[in-house]
Amino acid sequence: MGSLAPDSTIMKNLREHPPSSYSLKINKLSQLISDKYESRLFLSGGYNWRLVIYPKGNQKDNGSGFISMYVEFDNTCLSSTSPIEVFAYLTFFVYNKKENKYFSIQDVEVKRFNALRTVWGLSQVLSLETFNDPENGYIFEGEQCEFGVDVMIASPFTKWEVVSFDEKLTFPKFSWSVKDFSVLKEEFYRSNSFSMGGRKWNLLLYPKGDSRANGKWLSIFLNLDGTEVLKADEKIYVRALLKIIDPRGSNHSTKPINNWFTESNKSWGVVEFSSLAKLREFENITELDDEKYESRLFATGGYNWRLVIYPKGNAKDEGSGFISMYVEFDSTNLSSTPLTDVFAYLVFFVYNKKTDKYFTIKDTEVKRFNALRTVWGLSQVLSLETFNDPKNGYIFEGDQCEFGVDVLVAPSLTKWEVVSFNQKISNPKFSWTLKKFKELKEEFYDSVKFLVGGRQWFLKVYPKGDVRARDKSLSIYLYLSKSETVNAEEKIYTRVHVRLIDPLGSTHHVAGKLNRWYTKQNTGYGWHTFAYLDKLREAYLDNEGSLNIEIEFAVVTSTKYSPSV
Repeated sequence: MGSLAPDSTIMKNLREHPPSSYSLKINKLSQLISDKYESRLFLSGGYNWRLVIYPKGNQKDNGSGFISMYVEFDNTCLSSTSPIEVFAYLTFFVYNKKENKYFSIQDVEVKRFNALRTVWGLSQVLSLETFNDPENGYIFEGEQCEFGVDVMIASPFTKWEVVSFDEKLTFPKFSWSVKDFSVLKEEFYRSNSFSMGGRKWNLLLYPKGDSRANGKWLSIFLNLDGTEVLKADEKIYVRALLKIIDPRGSNHSTKPINNWFTESNKSWGVVEFSSLAKLREFENITELDDEKYESRLFATGGYNWRLVIYPKGNAKDEGSGFISMYVEFDSTNLSSTPLTDVFAYLVFFVYNKKTDKYFTIKDTEVKRFNALRTVWGLSQVLSLETFNDPKNGYIFEGDQCEFGVDVLVAPSLTKWEVVSFNQKISNPKFSWTLKKFKELKEEFYDSVKFLVGGRQWFLKVYPKGDVRARDKSLSIYLYLSKSETVNAEEKIYTRVHVRLIDPLGSTHHVAGKLNRWYTKQNTGYGWHTFAYLDKLREAYLDNEGSLNIEIEFAVVTSTKYSPSV
């Protein structure tokens, strides 16, 4: 199954938040004789999945001595209009009652599911030595245990932005002569419009300063022309020099502008011609003078988010010497009463041109966003020493770089199942006497229905054997009654003993043991060769020629499911 991932891609921790996609609780795990348990199908990200657990380890996948856990993709839901491949992040959980937390383990590599590869998982989730020791808290309250999984779909990449710096400007200068400056009466004056970098601009001059300059300073601003229409999240970065020319040609007064122009901020400049307005955003790493860059809003999981990057590190969050990356949640559409929480996994990316792959970093803890906590991220994503060295491939083709994020919203847990092994069965035995056995003419006979473990059953006996044992052996089968409704994904596990009673009262009964899962498709199990007819007729018919059959149930499971798949 290819589930042994490199240690560097495996992340483990204990967390409080329960699994979001599916939860499976098993009572009396030791009663599960089969090598694996397959959950019913559950829906996540628009596709159907199944949780597969090997409680004793999947030996075929190097899982001996460990709990092995997998997710199986139901590729029957693929259609000609759906994606050929589905990418998903997988996180597996084992509940720890002692800590009241979930042991979680995940491979940070996204998994590619398709018609040819439907199963991904981990063969070595948790050692059996750790799991089976009750003192560790994974087995609790009468041999209960709980498993879970998060299947977080990585949606196709459709939301992006590219910030380009145009340094090769045609006619990069504009000059404006303001005549008779000393006698200007108006509060402000506006220059003619001029084109630069594909946009129209104008200069705004306050001869006596704007309202903040207290009449002591000349104020100059660069404005986007009123004919320029910007989209809600569009931004234009400008680095320019404003100059008041010294008529003697030696000592010009020069002030820089390094700002982002937006729909809500179309004017930037110098109030006192001595300090800059606060910088807001950035572009190419070496071109950026601001400490951080905020992307436009993007939608994922039904909410709006913003990627925030500190290309020189967020010193306030111990990020000095590193690229720092965060996600900001747009909480404007949430109500604070009651407080709404949105849980999400965050995966940050930095593109490496040299390897043509993305450096990926993820925190295994699901993050809780709400009106009080809107920003989560990592202050130490990638060291600047590594990032800034062009030989490493993160800076490429003329100082370009690329960042990204996956925001995987974890929905509330609504899909679960609880499997209980019922060992305390009232009236676990049923006896059936077939009178005058040798004279029976019909191909098969059905017993009366009997109730065990909350289900109705009946025995079916072929006196001369079914088609596979005709005239050689007695065939016996245990069936669920037709009145029992089994849901499409429901399973009923039984462990029973069937005996032909020795009429002499000794312990030499003919016995068989049955361990089976009954489903909607398979409602009957048994033996086509239970006992040879010649031996049966010789030793197991009583004085009246009757055959006495006894069935005893050791285990019958009951399974509770969440209301919807």
